[in-house]
Amino acid sequence: MVRAAHWIDRHTVLWRIGPTAQHRYELSGNGHTLALQSGRLTDAQWHRYPHLRRYAAFRVGRGPVADIVRGEVTVTERDAHGASLAVTGVQLPGVLDDLYAKAATVRLGPTFVPGRVTLRVWAPTAHSVELEFEDSIVHMRRDDRTGVWSASGRWKGRYYRYRITVW
Repeated sequence: MVRAAHWIDRHTVLWRIGPTAQHRYELSGNGHTLALQSGRLTDAQWHRYPHLRRYAAFRVGRGPVADIVRGEVTVTERDAHGASLAVTGVQLPGVLDDLYAKAATVRLGPTFVPGRVTLRVWAPTAHSVELEFEDSIVHMRRDDRTGVWSASGRWKGRYYRYRITVW
């Protein structure tokens, strides 16, 4: 699916369409739907996203934003009767950076203390993350504030790979 809309922070979606007063706009993902209202960008948003200046701004209604980004996200335009007129996928980097800004302070990858290794990976949209070793699978824990998954164990010198489940 084409991803022509941009979710730039938890409050704002940009889409090169409308808005038309008689039409409704919705943001959907992971079983949730939020209403979008026509809005305006702040000077700071315009400065950060100058390449999107010709896009219409929509304000995101209150709701489970962190849950929505863990599924396929779409924006839909509907007419006054509820018929779908247009739908597009949504690019998420801006909203992920906003929601999980604390991840910038987390050291990712392997860290070592005597006898233990902690592995961390940033996967904020994942439903589950596991470490796959030659002889075992280890479930990782998610930090909801950062979107970082981690696990610790006695794995020094062992090969592994991440198994990540997304929508």
